[in-house]
Amino acid sequence: MYRDNSLIPSETVRLAALGLLIEARRSYADLASEVRHLSARLVGPSLDLLGPSIELLKVEELARVGADGLLTITDKGRAELQRLLKAALRGPIGEVNKLIIALKLMFLDALDRDDRIMQIEMLAEIADLIERSAAWLLYRKRVQLGPDIAGFKPNVGSLAASLLTLLSARDRGIVAARSLRLTEAGLPETLATRLAATPYLAAALDIADLAERSRQPLERAARIYYGVGSQFSLDDMRTAAHRLPAETQWQKQAIEAIIDDLFGLQADLAARVLESEYAVKADPPAAWSAAHAAALGTTEPLVRELRAAATPDLAMLVVVGRQLRQALA
Repeated sequence: MYRDNSLIPSETVRLAALGLLIEARRSYADLASEVRHLSARLVGPSLDLLGPSIELLKVEELARVGADGLLTITDKGRAELQRLLKAALRGPIGEVNKLIIALKLMFLDALDRDDRIMQIEMLAEIADLIERSAAWLLYRKRVQLGPDIAGFKPNVGSLAASLLTLLSARDRGIVAARSLRLTEAGLPETLATRLAATPYLAAALDIADLAERSRQPLERAARIYYGVGSQFSLDDMRTAAHRLPAETQWQKQAIEAIIDDLFGLQADLAARVLESEYAVKADPPAAWSAAHAAALGTTEPLVRELRAAATPDLAMLVVVGRQLRQALA
């Protein structure tokens, strides 16, 4: 395992073997065949997955051979499977990581309830980030994915590395609270902090594009973008939208549309602030908001009501978003 608690590629084979053994006892030949089948179907031939023989499971007392010749997972093997299932992913999301995600989902029932919930939350965060980034590129017709991804990579990497210094004090507090919860659940502190900040990376492409279009430094564009989200509770609105019940496909699409519109609104507001004389102020979003108090007059009471509401509903999110959009007109 790497120092950041993520799996080395050869441990993926061990994860697959122990996961299969916890489902049922198997002969050595059947186990080796099933592990090869899983990796071949999901990844294909891979030198990264060439590791120690499955025979080592017996040597390390992770599995034992019964009187009938079948391999059975031991208590030590169960503990090792738990460790592997709770290990982190190491970026980027390549073929091996795709296999690890599939195996985590496949053998999720091997974890206890709290650990299952934690793994699901972490995988959902990663999935949301990938889905949001892919949709952003496709919506803007960035169909040359290789060159576009390579072009954005330096700025996105820079944002990820300095994210906590770019967030508002309120957002840093939210990250700290989430990180503490993850740490108490057993995650290493560095990994917990990275995962806690993941939702804020969903806007990385918006910010990189904003800096490019405005010809402003990436750090300034990021601070203003995140500051706008905090100033107008756009982050809270997206979080509330994610929590809305979606019993039908229409409801799901309505919620997704609201979330996409809120991301777009935040980028538009940040662009207005960046283009203004208030971009160099100590708190640009607050200064811009004060200067446009008349236009925002009907919006600010709605934002305060939204913050006070325990569970904002879809209608409230739609109205507040519309009012903010009209303030830009």
